[in-house]
Amino acid sequence: TNVNAAHCCNLPLGFNLVQGCTVPVVYCTAFWALHDLVRLSNKDVVLIHNCAGGVGLVAVQIAKQAGAKVVGTASKEKTQFLLDLGVDAVLNSRSAADFRQGLAEAVNSFGKLTAVLSSLSEEFIKISIGHLDNGGAFVELGKRYAHVIQQLRAERPDIVFHELALDALAANDPQRFHDLLDEVCQKITCGFLRSLPIRLYDFYSDFKSAFDQLKTGTNVGKVVLSVKQETDKRIDLGAFTFIITGGTGGLGVETANVLLSSGVS
Repeated sequence: TNVNAAHCCNLPLGFNLVQGCTVPVVYCTAFWALHDLVRLSNKDVVLIHNCAGGVGLVAVQIAKQAGAKVVGTASKEKTQFLLDLGVDAVLNSRSAADFRQGLAEAVNSFGKLTAVLSSLSEEFIKISIGHLDNGGAFVELGKRYAHVIQQLRAERPDIVFHELALDALAANDPQRFHDLLDEVCQKITCGFLRSLPIRLYDFYSDFKSAFDQLKTGTNVGKVVLSVKQETDKRIDLGAFTFIITGGTGGLGVETANVLLSSGVS
């Protein structure tokens, strides 16, 4: 397989390959959003949705390094873990009503939000926007609610909106992506950013468990699939029929592309 050289850089010092595979998407997304675009400082109050996920945990590191107040969303069983990391308030991501009340209380304590890193549903987006201060920044990581963001742009012209697409950046501006990746790796090497909690699964024998883990929403950090080099498990995919659930989503489309390139009709 040929890889664009601009999509590569040296593995950060102290990281193994398992840790390294989380860097290009997870670390670069959080760093691009909060360090490069929002430029967090100790005057900011930032809301980080899905705070216990990979991007969320890196975002917490960046926000705390900047001295910002951090409000995060997560399921209730992850609350203490995030508080121990220094998150100032953790709100329930499973209930919009609880989130609405919790965010109002957090804003009363810390002041209005100056930045939002969003990855949840339309209802959570609109509640978050309602507490975002004039001149604040709203960074959307998902692509499903692009129509909602367009509507909110018109309703809140006082807010700076960013819709992040790291895949588009890598494809359309590989040198800019390389500069971002290189800077992130340097930040890891110097200790500014640390490794995430990782759950490792074997690709061939345990991939179903990995996706089941993601489906439950109980994972903290990243789930990683490992392919052992010495294993030769070549299968004639053309002999099978595949059903892709969620086929129009990012993972579904990519799965379809891989299957088509492997000879599946």
